[in-house]
Amino acid sequence: MNTALTLEDDELKSAAIGEIARNWAEADFPAALAFVNALGDPAGRATALAAMAYSSRAPKPALFSALLEFGPVGDQSQTHHLIREWAKEDPTAAAEAVQQLPPGPALEQAVSEFTRGWLSAENTRSEDVIAWTSSLPTATARAAAARTVFDELGRKDGSAAARLIATLAPALRNEA
Repeated sequence: MNTALTLEDDELKSAAIGEIARNWAEADFPAALAFVNALGDPAGRATALAAMAYSSRAPKPALFSALLEFGPVGDQSQTHHLIREWAKEDPTAAAEAVQQLPPGPALEQAVSEFTRGWLSAENTRSEDVIAWTSSLPTATARAAAARTVFDELGRKDGSAAARLIATLAPALRNEA
C-alpha cells in the first residue's frame, strides 16, 4: 500500500490503492481499516474506503463510520453497494446508520439505496418499508424512499403497488 501511494499516475494509483484495500479488508479488516484511517492523503483514504465496501468480510457498521468520517458517503457506487448490502443483512442497523447523514442529496441517495437493498431481502414486506419512510427526517428523504419503493414494487407486482398506493398519506401518495 505504501508503494501504491507513491505512484505518480493518478489512474494507476487509484486502481492500485482500491485493489489493495479491498483485498486487505478481506484478509485482515481491522488492520486495513486502521492503516487507511491513518493515511494523510485524503484522496487515497477515500479511494481505499470506497473499495473496502466490496469486501464481504468488512463489518459494515465500522466501515460506514469510517466513510462518514473520512470518505464520500452517498455519492459513490461503492458506498451505495455497502448500504444496499447492509440493508439486506441488518435493515435495523443500516437504517439507523443512514439516518445519521445530514439532510441533502447524500441522505436522499443513501435512503434510496437502503430502500432498494431492504426490498430485495427475503421476507421483506413493502408495507414495512413504507412505514419506515415516515421516520425519515425530511420530506425529500421520505419522497426519495417512496419513489424507490414504488419503482421496485411496480417492477415486481404492479397490482400490489397500486393497492399499496391507495393506503398512503396524501404526500407520499403523490410521490408514489
